[in-house]
Amino acid sequence: LVVMSACHAGKRAVAGRGMAELAGDDLFGLQGAFFSAGARAVIGALWKADDATAADLMHSLHAGLAAGLAPELALQAAVKSYLAGARGNRRRNLYFWAPYAVSVFGRVPQSSSGVANR
Repeated sequence: LVVMSACHAGKRAVAGRGMAELAGDDLFGLQGAFFSAGARAVIGALWKADDATAADLMHSLHAGLAAGLAPELALQAAVKSYLAGARGNRRRNLYFWAPYAVSVFGRVPQSSSGVANR
């Protein structure tokens, strides 16, 4: 797992190199480099992250990961924790808590019961 909490770190290139749209644009993003290096999952911000919110979310995210949660569940728990403690409508705006996305390379193996094996 690679976690990039910097602004725009999770974006992928969708145009450039003289083309309106890049074929297989996910291969040209920073995530593609991490996947090529062997990472199976990448968490990154899709837009400018608020510094204070990013610090709160990353602290909770890493606590969830340390507790053994899968990356997507650790991110979900971090967001829920942030929203539970957010004061005022401005801090609850999705701009603050929703820039982070999980990208996964390949499929998560499933057990015979349909539960993901990690």
